[in-house]
Amino acid sequence: MDVQLNFIATLDPNATYGAQCKHGDEECLGNIDELCALNHRPDLPSFWRFLQCLNSRFDSIGRDPDLSLKCANSAGLDTAAFLTCVSQSEGRALFKQSVENTLFAG
Repeated sequence: MDVQLNFIATLDPNATYGAQCKHGDEECLGNIDELCALNHRPDLPSFWRFLQCLNSRFDSIGRDPDLSLKCANSAGLDTAAFLTCVSQSEGRALFKQSVENTLFAG
């Protein structure tokens, strides 16, 4: 099964994460967390476990870095690869591509 995440935002090269999200940088970071989890999952059920964990504390998404790490660990993701993705250019590139996919789809 092919799963894609495409987010709604306004591309802006001067923004912290390369785009402006409606609810601020916290929303953008939460989107990047989800994209990195999807990209570094060992299998699809691991990704769903990550999302369930993250959504159990919805108000903390993008605001509490310990939450995303806890969820990555409990879902069985490679936490080192996940953290590198979130904090480096890989996560921003995944986010930019997801926004471009949304824009392309109209």
